[in-house]
Amino acid sequence: MRRLSTTGAAGITLIILLIASVSIAIIATSLIADSNSSEDPQVDVDEVLNDVLTEITTYLQIPDAIGKYYEVNGTQKIEKIAIMIKPLITCTLDISDITIKLENNENIRILSYSNLSDKLYSYSLFQHPIWRNITDNNFGCLIIHDTDDSIFKENTIDDHTDMIYLIIPLPKDFLMSYKDTIKVNIFPSSGTVKTISLEAPLPMKQVVDFMWDI
Repeated sequence: MRRLSTTGAAGITLIILLIASVSIAIIATSLIADSNSSEDPQVDVDEVLNDVLTEITTYLQIPDAIGKYYEVNGTQKIEKIAIMIKPLITCTLDISDITIKLENNENIRILSYSNLSDKLYSYSLFQHPIWRNITDNNFGCLIIHDTDDSIFKENTIDDHTDMIYLIIPLPKDFLMSYKDTIKVNIFPSSGTVKTISLEAPLPMKQVVDFMWDI
């Protein structure tokens, strides 16, 4: 069990894996081309390579995950969570195509994008007005860094420096007490699915950093 972090070692490992995957893809597509020298129209080497590159480059990092406790019927429960995502390398990712699946020991809930996004500005993360309009079956987006306003204007992440919080008001059957866990699966339209398991820490303060595991 660890706190959320992005280490240099992990980044280097991922880059090595990316290079290896690209090399394997190039070799595989070359073999496909050789074995189909009769110009079989069913095989498109460029398409195969592009699919592999899309899969390995749409890799999301999760540098931070935060929750907020509220008093519910005399008990402290986390009602809101915010998960920061950013791409490992520059790619194009449409936020509106992201789907989130929540799992606990009893329920599964699928969340879709609410089409609500805004810059954080000077608001506190959990006090931003955008929260008021997000329902139990949706998530929203608060923008932390977006140099060209592609997220703000078009819901599109297009640079490795882009950073957003996916903000989720938890449904009633997913409210978290101390030691409760939720598995969060983030599905982009293409590329690697990101899955983390969040564990609620002691409610020593209202806003807390999650413990996490993969």
